[in-house]
Amino acid sequence: MSADRDLTKQLGAWFLGPKAENAEWERKMVSYILEDYYHWRRNYFPSDEILVTQALRREATEWNDLLFQQLMEMLGRLREHPRLRGSAIIVCTILSQEPLALTLGAAAFLRKPLSRQALLDALDRQAARLFPGCGSAHR
Repeated sequence: MSADRDLTKQLGAWFLGPKAENAEWERKMVSYILEDYYHWRRNYFPSDEILVTQALRREATEWNDLLFQQLMEMLGRLREHPRLRGSAIIVCTILSQEPLALTLGAAAFLRKPLSRQALLDALDRQAARLFPGCGSAHR
């Protein structure tokens, strides 16, 4: 039974924790995964043409706006849930809906394209707000 408890403790170190004890570590891991994914996608078939053009994005604006509004409403409901109240939600999108996102409960809004540094800074600001004194995850 002791071996099972040890394994449970080891696995527990991978979770965020009820007080977000692993917030800094998880922020680093998510950032690393995303950066690696972006790099992989850019280099998967380097000679391929760009498929998601500015024109295509402009054509999808109405649909994207509707999707974004639904997402913001869902995030607003999540933020009102008693067990999730106080969680930081950072919206990152190509859409220019910052006032709506913040009104519906987002803690921060980032417009794509964005730099790795901008994302890390936003995460640090939210970590500092939620966990004063925890320090920066990437400095």
